Amino acid sequence: ASAKGFAQKLTLKVNNAPIERVFSLIEQQSGYFFLYKSNELQQAAPVTLNASDVSLEEALRLTLSNQPFDFSLDEANKMIVLKKKKNIIEIKPPLPPVRGRVTDEKGRPLAGATVQVKGTTEAAMTDGNGEFEFKDLAAQTTLTISYVGYLTQEVTTGSNERLTVKLAESQVSLNSIVVVGYGTQRKGDVTGAVDQVGKEYFEDRPMPNVSRGLQGVLPNLNIKISDGKPIRGTNYNIRGGTSIGAGTVPNALVLIDGVPGDPDNLNPDDIENVTILKDAASAAIYGARAAFGVLLITTKTPRTGRTQINYSANFSNSRRTTTPDLVTDGYTWAKYYQEAMLGWGDYGTPPVNIDGKLLFSAAYLEELKRRSEDPSLPNWGLDPSGNYAYYASTDWMKELYKNSNNSMEHNISVSSATDRMKLSLSGRFYTQDGIFRYNPDKFNRYNFRAKSEVKITDKFSVNANIEFSNVDYKYPLTSQGGVNSLWRILAASGYPLAPLLNPDGTLTNIASFSIGDMYQQKSFSLMKDLTSRNMIGFTALPFKHVSIKGNFTYINTNTTEQRRYFPVTYSQKPGTLLNSGLNYLEDYDEKEKNFITNLYADYKNQFGDHKVTVLVGGNLESYSYRQRRVRRDGLIVENIVDWNLATGTNYVVTGGGNEWATAGLFSRINYSYKDKYLIEV
Repeated sequence: ASAKGFAQKLTLKVNNAPIERVFSLIEQQSGYFFLYKSNELQQAAPVTLNASDVSLEEALRLTLSNQPFDFSLDEANKMIVLKKKKNIIEIKPPLPPVRGRVTDEKGRPLAGATVQVKGTTEAAMTDGNGEFEFKDLAAQTTLTISYVGYLTQEVTTGSNERLTVKLAESQVSLNSIVVVGYGTQRKGDVTGAVDQVGKEYFEDRPMPNVSRGLQGVLPNLNIKISDGKPIRGTNYNIRGGTSIGAGTVPNALVLIDGVPGDPDNLNPDDIENVTILKDAASAAIYGARAAFGVLLITTKTPRTGRTQINYSANFSNSRRTTTPDLVTDGYTWAKYYQEAMLGWGDYGTPPVNIDGKLLFSAAYLEELKRRSEDPSLPNWGLDPSGNYAYYASTDWMKELYKNSNNSMEHNISVSSATDRMKLSLSGRFYTQDGIFRYNPDKFNRYNFRAKSEVKITDKFSVNANIEFSNVDYKYPLTSQGGVNSLWRILAASGYPLAPLLNPDGTLTNIASFSIGDMYQQKSFSLMKDLTSRNMIGFTALPFKHVSIKGNFTYINTNTTEQRRYFPVTYSQKPGTLLNSGLNYLEDYDEKEKNFITNLYADYKNQFGDHKVTVLVGGNLESYSYRQRRVRRDGLIVENIVDWNLATGTNYVVTGGGNEWATAGLFSRINYSYKDKYLIEV
């Protein structure tokens, strides 16, 4: 950088001063201003300096000599740009590559085996000859080699860069049982792409719902949640997007105990296992509804033994991982605003206001600078028209958000089983606080499940599975009618110049446009969602090798929501109160009913080396949906919310719904010869 075009000399005499103070002295004497990220100055050391009649460039070198910054001068815009010094990285010679080969016990290569550096995400996959290679890998590094159907093995690299690994077959893996469409199969007999995880992934883990618990657990299962609200719906995508249904969001079919449902209404502690059917072969039995894969969730069934009572509790504290790095110093922001507006106007007329909300002038900027350098001065005053003028440095993100939020969970279950009867009861309470500093969310979820099976005869049994889920959720209104959301307004009008409150305790006009609703805590929504799932079924064994199963499920969901909005009261001048619109009351409710019937028969038999399984059945499902919305403004009394006290002429009454039904037949035939040659139709 060069400062040859700047002849003025600078004098700097400071002792153990904050670097911001030195920057301010340089700005006053040079006419230049600094450009930097405020959080980077946290690493700066105090400055001691005694320099007289030095150039700007020399003053900067002396100031930053022991600091983690470099600088450059922009003479055209009279800016001093600070950047963090780049770390010097020592270049080491590369290590020799580590190569190896993975085979089975007979020496045959295993293609597609995973070779992973233990404790890291670095991994390689073997090629068609079972070969793999790592470059620049240190000696004595542990590698983990895994392959479906084989025991996982660990090896350590040494001076010999060539490794040979033989994997042994895992009989436990091949003989394990996995859930498939309308039944279970031995893993070694499955021809489709199937993955399954057990209850250990969900027990005793703090999670708001099942969707969060499934994130990162099953390979190829992609979970998308639009935001962090606990009531947000979840999109389950298996193996990525497709061109089918372009313009729509591909969503996997989700079945809970064989019936469509929302996993987020489940108690995670009730889950026995979760299976995903990834390809067309495994999901074909569900027809077109399984075009994007199938997610199967099976709940726990009590096992024969003595009565068991289990209780668990979790408490968790979540903290923000990142915060937007915004300019929060009022004077710095005002300088940038002036420069931006001058540039936008081709350096013609200087700005006279800030978006019509605050007056702006060169005199105001000078006064703002004077007050920013003397914290003892008040951060407000009056402009020539008698309105409030502000000289603050407000971090609106800190005003909006808390540093952390808490959640708590209680689980209790009771189970008992004999040769003739099985019974389990479970309950859960989960509560979560919101992250807003004012008027925060409050989320409560209650779950209850009763599951039983009675063996009436050796060949006939009946079962029932009853579940209730209740959600109570209070949250602040962060937008009006879906537009002008809080975050959009905060980005556009969250000027750090203005404080949250005026000296008389009223909201400033800038705060009223952004977090005023939150601060006054009068506008919010009360939502209640109640879902019941009632299933009854039977299992019959009429003949040897034949079983017949049937079930009927009724699902009822009632959702109600009441929104209350009251305008924000604020002040632009002492003794005057204003508000920002009309209040209103809005009620919304929707009802869903679903009836599902499944009936199917299963035949299993083995003839020497031949195994045959035949499944045939049918499914019938009907669904109805109704919704209603009513809204009216002009509430007379804020503390008494009643439709009889709404007198406004602006009102909305809407409603609607839909119904559909589907019926289908399905079948599946599996043939296995010596557990090596498999056919599924």
